[in-house]
Amino acid sequence: MTADGLRGVCTYVSPEEAKPGDLIFFQGTYNTSGASHVGIYVGNNMMIHCGDPIHYSNISTSYWQQKIKKYLDEIAKTEKKIADLQQYLRGVQAALKQEEDNEMIRCIRGMKMDNDQLYDLLDGIQSGKVKFQVSRESNDEGSGSFVFTEENKEEYQNGEMEENE
Repeated sequence: MTADGLRGVCTYVSPEEAKPGDLIFFQGTYNTSGASHVGIYVGNNMMIHCGDPIHYSNISTSYWQQKIKKYLDEIAKTEKKIADLQQYLRGVQAALKQEEDNEMIRCIRGMKMDNDQLYDLLDGIQSGKVKFQVSRESNDEGSGSFVFTEENKEEYQNGEMEENE
């Protein structure tokens, strides 16, 4: 397994949390992408690694700090990308919810119910006995439907109500 492959199966630990036995990955020690060298942290800013020969090295030296910094910079960039994508995802989810709400309103308006039927429908939605399903296969407005989640419910005459057993 390569150093980068080994890094892929390990969990990141900050330098402040490192304990003896933790692995330290370095980038840029050889002309390869990703992790190119691994050391075993032994405490007190020291590691043992396969140099020529195998020996202890102080990871506080500028040489090793430069190699570690590349990973810390990459982690910071990745965390920023993740935060940006999570914010984007929340926006898309909010837009989907708004569109589903709009679709539900269009369906209710098209059902032409009397006040009692409308009350029963809204009460069923609020209590969870009625669910609204949007057809994801159609781009047409009004492609959603209300579905009962309990058995033996009457269908509304002018609406798209389905039984779900």
